[in-house]
Amino acid sequence: MQLLKKSCLLVLGLAMLVLARPMSVLAATADPVLEWIGIMNDTVLAGGTNPLVTSRVVALVSASLFDAVNGIDGRLQPIHVEADAPRCASERAAAVQAAYAMLLKLYPAQSDSLTMHRNASIAAITEGNPHSVQAGIAWGQQVADSIWDWRSTDGFNPPAPPFVGVLGIVGSPSAIGVWRPTPLVNAPGAGPQFATMTPWTMRRPSQFRPAPPPALTSAAYTMDYNEIKIMGVFAGSQRTADQSELALFWAGNTALYWNRIASQIATARNLSLTENAHLFAQLNLSMADAAIACWDAKYRYVFWRPITAIVVISTAMPPPLWTPLGRPGSIFSRPEPHHIPNIPPAIRRSAVPQPLSSRPRLETTLHSQLRPTFGRVRDHSRASPPLLRRSPTRAFSAESTTGTPACKEMRSAVLWLTMSCPMPCVPLTSTSRQLIGRRT
Repeated sequence: MQLLKKSCLLVLGLAMLVLARPMSVLAATADPVLEWIGIMNDTVLAGGTNPLVTSRVVALVSASLFDAVNGIDGRLQPIHVEADAPRCASERAAAVQAAYAMLLKLYPAQSDSLTMHRNASIAAITEGNPHSVQAGIAWGQQVADSIWDWRSTDGFNPPAPPFVGVLGIVGSPSAIGVWRPTPLVNAPGAGPQFATMTPWTMRRPSQFRPAPPPALTSAAYTMDYNEIKIMGVFAGSQRTADQSELALFWAGNTALYWNRIASQIATARNLSLTENAHLFAQLNLSMADAAIACWDAKYRYVFWRPITAIVVISTAMPPPLWTPLGRPGSIFSRPEPHHIPNIPPAIRRSAVPQPLSSRPRLETTLHSQLRPTFGRVRDHSRASPPLLRRSPTRAFSAESTTGTPACKEMRSAVLWLTMSCPMPCVPLTSTSRQLIGRRT
C-alpha cells in the first residue's frame, strides 16, 4: 500500500486540544471529512460513550467516510464497499451522508443535532450540480448501510454475560493472582466481548498477544506494586501537586485525543479530501484493533489488579485506610457505593483484568500511524477535560513514543490512576497499512 506522502518533519506545535468543548475550528473547515470527525467527537462526548466503545465508534465512522469517498475516487482498495458509485457523484456529499448516517445509527437520541449539521454541510457544497449532490448522498447512505450491516455481526452484540473472575472462590489458593471485581465498586469485568470481537485488519484478536504477566514474586511486579501503594493512594502519598495533576490529565478518551491531534495537523498540512479519508481510516481502524488485541490479552491471562492485593489481601492497610486515587471516566464504571469527601463522583476505577493497560498500546499505535504521514511529531501540547486540574494543557518535546516525557507521564498515570502494571506494547500498524487503502 502506498502511504500518504507528506514528507518533512512537523515543526508546527500541535494546537491546543480542549476536549471538553466542541471542535468549532474543525466545524468551519471546507473539508467534510475533518468537519465530520469533529462532529463525531462532539457526538461521542454528548453521548457519554466510554473509551472502549469509542474505539468501535470511530472505526465505523471512519470506514464509512473512506469507502464513501474512495468509492467515487476509486484510486485505493476499499475497506468493505467496492467502488461502484456514479462517476458524477459528489465526493463531499457522499462523505457527509456516510458519516451522518453512521452516527445516526449509533446515536439516534441525537438525531436533531446530527440532522441540523448534515443539512448545513450539504447546503455548503458549492461545486457540482444538484444531481451530483443527490448522487453523492445516495452513495454515502449505501456505504454506511453496508458497513453497518457488515459489522453488526462483529461480536459487539449481544453483550457477554457478567464476568466476575474468581469471585466465587476468593478464599482459595488458586484465586491468588487471578482477577476478581475490584473495590470499591466491585463491578463485573468491562467489555469481555471485545476480547473475541472480529478485528478490522488483524487475522485474529490474539495475533499480537503479549507474553504472560510477571510472576507475583518477580522484581518487576514488586516494583510496580510498591509504586502503586505509595503513589496511587488518594491522601498521604508521596506525589507532588504536579504529579497528581498529570495522573488525572491522562485519563481522557484516547481515541478522541488522537482524532483531534490528526485533525489539527491535517488542517495545517492542507491534506486533500481523499488523503484525510485515508488517514482517519488507518488511524481509527488501527486503534479499534489495538483495543481488541488488548482485551484479548486481558481476558486470556485474567491477571488481578494491584489494587486487589493492596486493598483486599493486605492486612496492614485495609480500607478505608488505603483509598486509591482512582481515575475519571473509567470504562463501564459506576458511582462509588459511598461518599468519599473531596473526591468528585467522576472518579472511578477500571473494572477489567490485567496484565496490560490499553492506554499505552492505543497511544503507541496511533502515534505510529501518524508518523508516516506527517514525519516525527516533535513538540506538542495536549489538553484534558477540566477535572481536578489547574492547568488545561501539558507540553512535551518528543521524537518517538517510547522513553519520552509524555510516555513516562502516561506510565505513571496508568500505575497511579487505573491501578494497572503497564507492559510494553507493540504498535499495531503494519497490518492496517497493508490492508487499508492499497493502490488499485
